[in-house]
Amino acid sequence: MVRCPDDNGPLKLKLHTLRGGDYELHAECRVCGKRNEFRRGDDPQRRRFRRWTAEEIQRLECSTGELGASPCPVCNAFVQRHPMPGLTILRCIRCGNSDQWRQFGSPIVCARAADAPIIQSRPLSGGNYLCLT
Repeated sequence: MVRCPDDNGPLKLKLHTLRGGDYELHAECRVCGKRNEFRRGDDPQRRRFRRWTAEEIQRLECSTGELGASPCPVCNAFVQRHPMPGLTILRCIRCGNSDQWRQFGSPIVCARAADAPIIQSRPLSGGNYLCLT
């Protein structure tokens, strides 16, 4: 149980997830009524936050698949698993890590040069400009 630093009273906590992966944590003491809000930038462990390594993501994919939840290797908060059609996204709300961009980025990394658009010069209203075709 989380306690108020002033009177040791129990705190009422509300966690709101925000767009873009950030969060707001609202805390209110049930005894003295003092309130405070915290975001990722206020986290005392913020300086230790870093991106997950490929090995950590692989371990998280296995452990969250088997157990449904797993602690984040960076901040020790629970990693959320968001199943979607065709893929599952892992996200840690505290440190902001996610494997989302790794999954979407893989086809681009594997793309062949033959699949790239052709760039040609084409006159457009008084000048030569590069155009994708």
